[in-house]
Amino acid sequence: DMRVLVCWVMRALFICGGFHHLKVKGQQATTKDAPVLALAPHSSFFDALPVVYLGGPSIVAKAETGRIPFFG
Repeated sequence: DMRVLVCWVMRALFICGGFHHLKVKGQQATTKDAPVLALAPHSSFFDALPVVYLGGPSIVAKAETGRIPFFG
């Protein structure tokens, strides 16, 4: 599954960036209470850290991004 692969790669990148452990306070909301979490725009690549840590992202990007090598 591509999602699992992306999560492992992102975790490895965060470890290389010096983020070894994230402390989570409280409890994660249910999908009924909070069905969508949108984070944008990012001021850095590390803004996405909590999203990846809490279950992996679903990427949304503009159509032009598909033409960028490696990312598209």
